[in-house]
Amino acid sequence: MTDQSKTRSQQHEIEIDAPIEAVWKALTDAEELTRWFVEKAEVTPGEGGKIWIAWDEVNQGTQRIDVWDPGKRLVLTSLPSDCSGLTPTEGLERPIMMEYTLESRGGRTVLRMVHSYIPASPDWDGYYDGTDYGWKNFFRGLRYYLEKQPGKHRSNIVIMWPLQTTREESWSKLTGPEGLCASGTLDPNKEGSRYSVTTSAGVHLQGEVAFTHPPKSLLLTVENLVGTLLSISIESMGGGTFLYVSMGLFGATQEEAAKTRESWTTWLRSILPPAPPAAGEQPA
Repeated sequence: MTDQSKTRSQQHEIEIDAPIEAVWKALTDAEELTRWFVEKAEVTPGEGGKIWIAWDEVNQGTQRIDVWDPGKRLVLTSLPSDCSGLTPTEGLERPIMMEYTLESRGGRTVLRMVHSYIPASPDWDGYYDGTDYGWKNFFRGLRYYLEKQPGKHRSNIVIMWPLQTTREESWSKLTGPEGLCASGTLDPNKEGSRYSVTTSAGVHLQGEVAFTHPPKSLLLTVENLVGTLLSISIESMGGGTFLYVSMGLFGATQEEAAKTRESWTTWLRSILPPAPPAAGEQPA
């Protein structure tokens, strides 16, 4: 039997102005999962079934469905052998578990999630911290999708490379006058606040700070750019610092998505140039 004192858990809760059926579908339908969570998904529904998720060729994994109670409760376990790039395995004595519960409150849906059996050893501190603020970010993205863009296809642009500067320096550049806020008002420390800025590339953005965890993560709704959800993370991994930007464009055409990717990649490289590649590595 696993000693639970050697593990830890985290709890997350969000209230969404959508019916339980819509929230349940967003958690358990492959196409819906690609509109707020991952790039690709496959679902074999029912107890004993599986949910396969992938952000890219490295970060993907399979979760076993232990409980399938539609509209009420979903319990998933992540098996280390099936979670390439998602979950470390050292010190893991039993599968990590994710339990979702749903209930109605005044016509809205309350979604709760407990992420448990995470080892309490220092080696797992990075995983614990990253998933803790990561779930907060994703749940706000789920709420935005269901409340503002329900049923719309998401063209998700991902931009990522290693940085030359530290996390703090990168955050300051990106959120300051050299980056997002050449003019206007943006408080990257105040969740729920309104913002209206013109970037250093001359692009006007306005919306709400949906989530912030300085100097690591910022989630912005962009109301004037094809219904966009902009997620920016600055991560420390393997002794280096990495920029990870995800732009979810709801209802955009392929041409709009391609132009947005090109212009934002060029602009971000001018602010935060990629670190030079190590010997034998391909440039970012």
